[in-house]
Amino acid sequence: MKITLKEIAKQLNVSPTTVSKALQDYPDIGAETKKKIKKYAKQVGYTPSIQAAYLRTQKTRIVGVIVPNLIDHFYNGLIEGVIEKASKNGYLVVILQSVDSQKKEKKMVDRLLHQQVDGIFISLARDTINYDHLNKIIESKTSLTLFDNTTKSINCNKISFDERNESFVATEHLIKCGCKKIMFFRDSLVSQKSIDQFIGYRKALDQYNIPFEKKYVHITENKMDDDAYEFIKALYNSKSEIEGIFIPNHTISLGVIKFFNEQKTVFLDKVKIVSFSSLNVQQWGHSNLKLIKLNGKKMGGKIIKSFLNEQNLLKMKLPLTFSTELLKSKKT
Repeated sequence: MKITLKEIAKQLNVSPTTVSKALQDYPDIGAETKKKIKKYAKQVGYTPSIQAAYLRTQKTRIVGVIVPNLIDHFYNGLIEGVIEKASKNGYLVVILQSVDSQKKEKKMVDRLLHQQVDGIFISLARDTINYDHLNKIIESKTSLTLFDNTTKSINCNKISFDERNESFVATEHLIKCGCKKIMFFRDSLVSQKSIDQFIGYRKALDQYNIPFEKKYVHITENKMDDDAYEFIKALYNSKSEIEGIFIPNHTISLGVIKFFNEQKTVFLDKVKIVSFSSLNVQQWGHSNLKLIKLNGKKMGGKIIKSFLNEQNLLKMKLPLTFSTELLKSKKT
C-alpha cells in the first residue's frame, strides 16, 4: 500500500501541511522537525505523487536548460553540474539545444512553458536580439536565469564569466610575449558575450599603444570548427605575419587544434596562442599555447543555487532580488 502524507503526519503527530513543508525544505519548519520527518519518510519508503504535489504547490519540480549546442565540452560540463545539484534537491532536468538559432530558442522556450517547468536556464543563441520569449517566461511567473551569453535588457539572475577582463588578460599575455599583430576570433556582432570579449581585446591594444587593425579580426560565420580550420589554413598559406592568436571560443578552437596538429612547421611554432577552452594543454599539441580554462560544471552548480535561492524567496513571500554573478576562469 502506498504511504501518504496523512499517514506520516498521523504517526508523527503533526499536520499533513507540516509534513509537506518539511519534505520541501520550507524555512518555517524547524530543523529538528524536518530531520525527523525526512528520516521517517525514508524508512517507510514514501514517494511523493507528482500530480498531487503539483495540485498542492503548483510546482512540477522540473527545470529546463537551453544551450547553444551539445558538442561543446564546456556545455557538457555545465549540464553535468546542473543535473548533479538539481537532482540532490529533487528536480528533474530537461536539456534542449537551440543550435545557436534565435528561432529555435524561442520554440524551445514554448515547449518548456507548455510543460509548466519551474525554471528555465538559457545561454542565448549568438543571433538573439529579440527578447519577447524571455519576457514571456517572466510574465508566466516561471523562474528565468541567463548564463554564459546573457543580455542587459532583461531583469533576471545572470551568471557568466567576466568576459571583458578575461579577454583583456588574454590579449595582454600575447602582448607581453612580444606579439603586436594579434588575430582575434570574434564569435558574433550582436551577442553580449562577443561584444564584451571584443571590448577586452581592444582595451588591451589601447593600453599598450598597439593600433587596432580590422584585418586582424575574424568573425566566424557559423561558430563551427570547420570554419576555423579553413580560415587558419588560408592564413598559413598566405604566409601571414600574424604573431599571436586569441580564440575566446572552445568550438572554434577545435578547428585550430586540428590544423595545428596536422602541420608541424616553424611558422606554427612562432605563433603564440591563447584560447578559452575546457580541454587540457596536452590535447592541443602546440608548444606556444596558454589556456584559459572555463569550468562549466561550476557554473552549472551556480545556476541551480541561484534558482533555489529564488524559490526560497517565493516560499517566504519576499520580494525577488536579481543579481549578475561574474565567475573567474583558471589560467594554465
